[in-house]
Amino acid sequence: DGTEVQVVVDPDGRAFVLGDDLPALPDDRTYQLWSVDGATPVSLGLLGPDPQVAVVAAGSSRQLAISEEPVGGSTAPSSTPIAAGALA
Repeated sequence: DGTEVQVVVDPDGRAFVLGDDLPALPDDRTYQLWSVDGATPVSLGLLGPDPQVAVVAAGSSRQLAISEEPVGGSTAPSSTPIAAGALA
């Protein structure tokens, strides 16, 4: 849909997610970052309902996705990813 999210991963595996292009969500919703390297998505953390910059541990993840989830997060994505891509 044209939403752009930049992710920068430092040598220690911290991912800095620049989500200022993501629309703000209601207070009962949050964005959640996922590693989608394998068959089962793995949560990397919650970004909050209106992330500008969020820091999460990405480890060695190369494929990422962001979904909209209930506040508190989900054990698996419950919606279609809003953004997805590979780290260069």
